[in-house]
Amino acid sequence: MTQGLAWPNAALAIDKRTNSHRLHARFRSGTAVPRHRALCMNVAKPQADPSTNARRATVSPAQTCQQSKQTKRKEGVLEAKRALQFATAGTFRGGLITPTQRAVVEEAIIDLEAFGGEVDFQQLQGLWRLIYTTALDVAPLVRPADTFSPVRIGNVYQRFGSLESGLCQNIIKASVPFLLEEGDGITFCVGVKYEASSPRRISLRFQEAGFSDVRITSLTEALIAPAILPRGWIQQQILLAIKEANLKVPLPFASRQGRSGVGEYLLSFLDENMLVGRAQNGTFVFIRQH
Repeated sequence: MTQGLAWPNAALAIDKRTNSHRLHARFRSGTAVPRHRALCMNVAKPQADPSTNARRATVSPAQTCQQSKQTKRKEGVLEAKRALQFATAGTFRGGLITPTQRAVVEEAIIDLEAFGGEVDFQQLQGLWRLIYTTALDVAPLVRPADTFSPVRIGNVYQRFGSLESGLCQNIIKASVPFLLEEGDGITFCVGVKYEASSPRRISLRFQEAGFSDVRITSLTEALIAPAILPRGWIQQQILLAIKEANLKVPLPFASRQGRSGVGEYLLSFLDENMLVGRAQNGTFVFIRQH
């Protein structure tokens, strides 16, 4: 009984294979194929997604290699910047440093400069805070002050305007114990004009110097105008004049012809948040102040 039921199924399978061969033969010979059978043939052959092939074609081995190099460079720059900041920590911005520490910092600077290249001067614009220097005219200023030192230096900055404006400022925050507010009791500023002299260099021409933003302590204010006495017009004018003091003096060599008062500044490394500059008087490392 079981064998009798198997015969119709076998005949049906043979018939299907025969019809399939006929359809393929008609297709190759150009004979028209019925619509319902053509639809079945199309369904049986799924088409590849052209967008997938396009994506595969757009990524070439050269581009993959280039992307890998860029990733490695970014990782190298990040690691070099971290190493430099770690090396400068505890050196008091270069004001109090041992020969061994100086050698470690210099090596870290050289490692970072290896990633330097042509400078994007748009990245130079903004406020930069000094974290290390070897300049002999700056390092003594940032050295930790003695207990009885009359002046204490706070943060040191460089502020660059756009390359088109050519404006730059060297800014030093300072204070006098008990008389001026700690850290930023007074602001000394040197005005500078700068311009690009090469793809990695700028020339600086010093213009003027002065001070502003005087912030006196409550003790100083009490000495000028004691609280137990009525404040007269003179005392009020003195306090106002001190708080609004803004003195600027042109530097004597600013108007002279020639190279006097002009310094060359090599931007050996510059990105969005770190600046390394080498000048005739020493090396400077800044981080961007937000």
